[in-house]
Amino acid sequence: AELVAAGVPEPLAETIAGLPALAAAPDAVLVAEEAGIPLDEAAALLFAAGEFFQVDRIVAAARGLPIGDHFERLAVDRAIDQLAASQRAIAIDAAKVGSVEEWAERRPESARFRNAAGEIAAAGGFTLARLTVVTSLLGDLARRR
Repeated sequence: AELVAAGVPEPLAETIAGLPALAAAPDAVLVAEEAGIPLDEAAALLFAAGEFFQVDRIVAAARGLPIGDHFERLAVDRAIDQLAASQRAIAIDAAKVGSVEEWAERRPESARFRNAAGEIAAAGGFTLARLTVVTSLLGDLARRR
């Protein structure tokens, strides 16, 4: 709607609006192959994991961080890559039990991650240190099987 209001033709605006979802296609393919499930189910689980653990919100905050040098850019990029890897791993594991919510219910530490991520986000002033902590926490959660 914002693009159309800015004068972009509606068909092009719809295409542009769908690009973020399309960017997740390679991850969905990886989930489908690893979990042995159809692509549409894999995509649904991948997006559910991202929403449940607020990965998109964390990535958006990470992309908005002020970058002081090349190594800070590398650190942010690596953190974003690790968040995506954790999201994929969770989606793959969730395929075994049916849903991300069911997967999380079986892991009490998932509630701790959500609480910690919420605290980090609520503290204001998202920083590289906070990104590092939340990325590490989600990685730990994804590796516990």
